[in-house]
Amino acid sequence: VQPITLEKLWGDTRLHKYQGNPESNSIGIVYTVSGIEDYNCSIHNSYTTTTLMDAVNEDPKQFGLQEGEIFPVIIAFDACKESVSFQIHPTDTYAKEKLHLPYGKSEAWYFIEPPEDGWVYAENPKESKESVKRASQTHDFNGVVAHKEVKAQDLVYIRFGTIHALTKGSLIYEIQQSTDV
Repeated sequence: VQPITLEKLWGDTRLHKYQGNPESNSIGIVYTVSGIEDYNCSIHNSYTTTTLMDAVNEDPKQFGLQEGEIFPVIIAFDACKESVSFQIHPTDTYAKEKLHLPYGKSEAWYFIEPPEDGWVYAENPKESKESVKRASQTHDFNGVVAHKEVKAQDLVYIRFGTIHALTKGSLIYEIQQSTDV
């Protein structure tokens, strides 16, 4: 499987040793296994070259899938020299009803290297929607979005609908549902 390197403003060079393109000095993500439209890993063997998406479409049963299903996970490495912007991935209901996708997006982070300050954002606010809007205008989220303390080898599950963001220094191995929303 040929990995896909994504350069990001917040990326760095630590992903060189995790199959990231050695010519890039700002790698944010290396998709090691992905079979979705925009990030579709090539598969090379002695018989043929194809993509994960095409291989699944051609013979879904060899992947334990039914006709029409997509490969259900994306596996990636993420590294950030700076904190990353907040994200909220859609719930299954929202994804099905509004985006016409089979499911939302949950993900799990395994910390190879913890963030510099020892925490990430990984919990919904206890405050109102208005307090989150105010925080986004002032760029001060302390007390609005909870901090989750992490150390090396910790695993953090991010359930769909949860406000989350990696913070400066994080290096993670990530398993996520196959959607880029």
